[in-house]
Amino acid sequence: MLKIIPFRQEHIRYINVRDEEKCHANFDDINIRNVYKAYELVSLSFTGVDDGLVLGSAGVFEITPGVGEFWMLTSKDIKPKLSALKAIKQMFDIIINNTHFEKLQLHVDENFTTSINMVKWLGFKEVGKDYDNYFQKEYLRFEYGCN
Repeated sequence: MLKIIPFRQEHIRYINVRDEEKCHANFDDINIRNVYKAYELVSLSFTGVDDGLVLGSAGVFEITPGVGEFWMLTSKDIKPKLSALKAIKQMFDIIINNTHFEKLQLHVDENFTTSINMVKWLGFKEVGKDYDNYFQKEYLRFEYGCN
């Protein structure tokens, strides 16, 4: 049975990430650890667990008034767990309807086709590209809840 629990930085260690996303779960990198610690402390974040298996963690933090940056790291085991994806999708509407956020956005590496398909299924629309200085590359930007 799916449980949603408050996110903690150490949950990332238990996510069975796809090979192409391992750079985002590299706990040998102090910057990666600091990012997840910040998510734990200042974002509305949660972790989905099913029968002891961490399916993923996700959350949102404010980047400008009314705009939240959504982050998500999911396990390759989440695909057969449609209930987890449905729970994430419901969370977006709850956030849009019960917070001051008018829009959520997220960024995905254009090579992560599984992630791109997942965020499109969740209702995000691709709106452009942004450059990430840390990873030194462009990412596709998606938005949800645009008025």
